[in-house]
Amino acid sequence: MFDLRELPSHDTMLRFARSYPDLDISALESWLTLLRTASDEVHAFETFLSQYGVSPTKFFVLLLLKRHPDGLTPSRLAQGVDVSPPTMTGIVERLARDGLVARLDTPVDRRSALVCLTQAGSDLMDTLLPPHYARIARLFTRLNEEERMQLRQLLAKLRPPVSDSE
Repeated sequence: MFDLRELPSHDTMLRFARSYPDLDISALESWLTLLRTASDEVHAFETFLSQYGVSPTKFFVLLLLKRHPDGLTPSRLAQGVDVSPPTMTGIVERLARDGLVARLDTPVDRRSALVCLTQAGSDLMDTLLPPHYARIARLFTRLNEEERMQLRQLLAKLRPPVSDSE
């Protein structure tokens, strides 16, 4: 995700600021810290999931289905994990091949299908989620509750506004 391991020193940024007057050193340091931290956590998350033979996208599809036991349409799953419908078709096919999900025809529209967790998919999530949640809890023991809330609020301020067209 973020391949730069050697972050620039403050002195390097000061030197660059002389050449690039729009460089806001404090903003750049904050951005680099955010990206480095997020990248490290994404890597740790991917490493954790690999122990279970699951990619992050497959994990989030299975998690959505765990949250919606009556199933979801492939298009709703695609929206839920922010992939294209054709990409979701491939993901669902692989998960079905692995026995983790099943496609069921909907009684209202035979052209449409619902994707549901199989017992094997539910069992996998029941095995995977406790250590996943414990890993997150360990990560956040470094922050007290007030700091966690402050972090959520600060990160929310950095998120781009949702446009009216979405």
